[in-house]
Amino acid sequence: MDSTSPYWDYLFGNESEALAYAESHSLNTTSIPEIAKHIALLPKANSARERVVVITQGPDATVVAIAKKDGAVEIREYPTAGIPGDEIVDTNGAGDAFAGGFMGKLILGGGIEECVRAGQWLAGLCLRCNGPAYGSFLSCGVDF
Repeated sequence: MDSTSPYWDYLFGNESEALAYAESHSLNTTSIPEIAKHIALLPKANSARERVVVITQGPDATVVAIAKKDGAVEIREYPTAGIPGDEIVDTNGAGDAFAGGFMGKLILGGGIEECVRAGQWLAGLCLRCNGPAYGSFLSCGVDF
C-alpha cells in the first residue's frame, strides 16, 4: 500500500484502519486527526492537487485532513446524524456507501462538507437496509 501513496488524491478509511496504519508505521498516537494528518502529508507525485484523507468513525465525527499545496494541513470534523439503534439493520457496506456518496457529490462539483454529508446520508441509508445491494435500498422502506 505504501508504494501507491504518492498517487492518492483521496483516501478513505475507518478508525480501525487508521489505528492499524498508525501501529504498523510506529506513529505512537491513537489520535484519528493526527493519523489523518500524517497520511495527508505523505509525499505526493501530483503536487497540483491537494490530498484529502477521510476517516469515518461509525457514529462519531467524520475526520477530514486536507493537505494544502503550501504544505499546511487543514483538519475538519463533521458530526454524524444519529441513527437510533433500532433502525440499524446491517452495517455491511456502510463504508463503501459513504465513499460512493462522497465521490458522487464530488463529481457533481460539491465542496468537502457537501461531499461528507452525501457520504453520511448514503451510509445511513445502507445501515437501515439489509445489505449494501442497490435493490435492497429500493425495497428496505427508506424514503428517498
